Amino acid sequence: MDSLLHGCLRLPAVVRSHAFGIALGRRAISTSQCLRQGHENPLGLPRSGTPPNLAARMKRGLPEKRPIPNVTKIVAVSSAKGGVGKSTVAVNLALAAARQGVATGILDTDIYGPSIPTLLGLEGLEPELDSNNRLMPLTAYGLRAMSMGFLVPQDSPIAWRGLMVQKAMNQLMFEVSWPKLDLLILDLPPGTGDVQLTIAQSLVLAGAIIISTPQDLALRDAVRGVDFFKKTNVDIFGMVQNMSSFTCTGCGQNHDIFGLDAAPHDILEGAVKRDTSSTNNPLQVDLGYEVYEGYHNASFNLNTWQGISFNTTGDEDCLFLSVYAPANASRPLPVFFWIHGGGYGAGDGSQDIGNITRIGGNDFVSVVIQYRLGAFGFLSSDEVHQFGDTNGAILDQHFALQWVQQHIHKFGGDPRHVTIAGESAGGGSVMLQAMAYGGMLGDSLFENAIASSPYLPMQYPYNGWQPSQAYYAFAQAAGCFPGRAYGNTSTTILDCLRKAPTDVLQEANARISGSGTWGTWAFLPVTDGEIIRERPSSQLTRGQVNGKRVMSGNNAAEGTAFVIPNISTDRDFEAWVKLEYPMLTASDYSQIFTEYYAPASNHSPVYPHATCGDCGSDDTAVNVGSFIVGPQQRAYNLYAETTFVCPSYWLAEAYQPSADKAAYKYQYSVPAAPHGADLAAEGLRGQAANVGDAFYEAFTTMWANFIREGDPSIANALANGNGSVSVNAASDWPVYRTEGPGAYQMLNLNETGGMPYSAQVVSSAANVTQYEGPGLMNDIQATNAYTWEGGRGARCDFWKRIGSRVPE
Repeated sequence: MDSLLHGCLRLPAVVRSHAFGIALGRRAISTSQCLRQGHENPLGLPRSGTPPNLAARMKRGLPEKRPIPNVTKIVAVSSAKGGVGKSTVAVNLALAAARQGVATGILDTDIYGPSIPTLLGLEGLEPELDSNNRLMPLTAYGLRAMSMGFLVPQDSPIAWRGLMVQKAMNQLMFEVSWPKLDLLILDLPPGTGDVQLTIAQSLVLAGAIIISTPQDLALRDAVRGVDFFKKTNVDIFGMVQNMSSFTCTGCGQNHDIFGLDAAPHDILEGAVKRDTSSTNNPLQVDLGYEVYEGYHNASFNLNTWQGISFNTTGDEDCLFLSVYAPANASRPLPVFFWIHGGGYGAGDGSQDIGNITRIGGNDFVSVVIQYRLGAFGFLSSDEVHQFGDTNGAILDQHFALQWVQQHIHKFGGDPRHVTIAGESAGGGSVMLQAMAYGGMLGDSLFENAIASSPYLPMQYPYNGWQPSQAYYAFAQAAGCFPGRAYGNTSTTILDCLRKAPTDVLQEANARISGSGTWGTWAFLPVTDGEIIRERPSSQLTRGQVNGKRVMSGNNAAEGTAFVIPNISTDRDFEAWVKLEYPMLTASDYSQIFTEYYAPASNHSPVYPHATCGDCGSDDTAVNVGSFIVGPQQRAYNLYAETTFVCPSYWLAEAYQPSADKAAYKYQYSVPAAPHGADLAAEGLRGQAANVGDAFYEAFTTMWANFIREGDPSIANALANGNGSVSVNAASDWPVYRTEGPGAYQMLNLNETGGMPYSAQVVSSAANVTQYEGPGLMNDIQATNAYTWEGGRGARCDFWKRIGSRVPE
């Protein structure tokens, strides 16, 4: 059963089974019996009125597949023919899993003829509603169960047409308050109709099991069922041939119920084998919709597949990913899922993960994705929201995570242990995936998250003034703006954009993307009420996040590449703040000028340290940095804190320690520590001269340990870097918490020693002092993140309070 949870259960092509049953003891019902109201419409389905706008819906394409909150794996049990014992097999499979300690539920999706209430002895019971008005499953024999049979009287006919059935199915799939389940068995109705199609197109299914009997009629329909799952890209674990025989209790002889030759088994076996066959070539992987062949990288002992399309239903040619898997792995490995940065408008999925995989002992499978950028991924307005999808790039990432759940086991990965990670806009994407769908997805898509410098630009509503202006400017640049917000009577602006040549759209995207204020992008994530339902400063405060653990970090000098470099007076600083944050109040501005007051510094204009940290003097990141001092540093630090640093604090705070949550916080302070510098120490970019070998191995091992074990702690000798085994904070990395002993503990990752040299930071067009070996030594210490840099925690709390006006 453990292999079933891996998503790779492989039953024999045909299992000849006795008619079986499990002797059931006394049932235990955890939900109290309720008086039935006798209602014919328990889910509040519309009886009349205007049907939904199907034409608009169809323009969006197929519905997005998504997991069921709190459910790790979903397996469908199907039969294309009624009366073959499908529900009996489904219940027995669920009971067998539960008896092995697997947290299991069963969902009866047969709207017209539900069987689960009878099979589990739950007739006459009705589920209660939780505080969120969601149905609470009933419990019997250790199983959680939900069925339409619980919601309507047993003798009441259900005469619903397709739209009402689809609505009922959506409510049964997504509005049931399931506890944390390892496995949910779906008992599908017979056939391949609306219900099956809704489920296959709406849910991330680990796979399907086909039930048949040795009869010609049942066999023919079973083959149709196999073809149905193939066409909807659902793995088939195997087929059970039920009712093959029974053993006479009186004589002990075995009897074939329908005769030995009742059905041509070779046809049935062939139908399944066509879907589950595998090649002897370990570099060739059949994904069902395409066969991909990789190559072996002998330098890192990795098998590599590049350019895998994960968009199997659309025509976007930029949605692809690459997989890097250690060769000859003997067990399913954890998965490292990398999202590249680039301000949501640049970058690509060509990250080299060889070094981090090597230092991690070749002990995890890596996935690197490409998603849509700029206007192609973040075009937003009322019109886009009505007739298309806002936050298309965030949906791309979400779809890629679903792809991992469905296919990564074919590359040796374990879909139960996925760590998503990213830097800058990639780190911001990690934050948004942690918030996706209100944080109600549990660990169904990923277990751990690493957010390096999570980028949080201003996040407007999808129809806010900034995204709407960018939309109309883009339309005008592409020749699609007729002077009215919704086009003309015959077509919309969006229709025009969809028909425009690609080169025209690319030119328009480039022109508008670079037209904003210094360091900003025109096309960014928005609050859409769907995948991104709230601002991070609001949702993260309530701890509504997906996944179990997070490692969140920032660099010491994040803002230097994003602020106009001519702020030489306090008046310049105040003017820049009002230009950059135009929606704040007079009181907000007054408090900003107080919080970011910069006293005179005694240091030289180029301070040779990336941060003062907790040294106790007036020289903090507010007025002193590795690039400059004074008003310009005020602006650098303000932008850094509100855009990168505070989001890393808020994300860590959202995973307050509990039975299934934990957070780890760090700052990367190796001089000069500008935005992106940590990539050169994480094994994700070539090692920089100012990163010593000992620090490189220590920091990369922190990441690798978190990917493999969910804890970034490393050995004392590795943390100290000089062979010393004296206690280092990194050997027992403190869990980040906001209350109690040890509150706000983070690690400051730095080096000492080395030889100074002058280096030009290209992103900032500045020369800074850095240090290189020999003589570089690790300097990793625990510190208080709240009092750090003259009270950074309090400044982040201030930004959180005014988050609705920033907005962020």
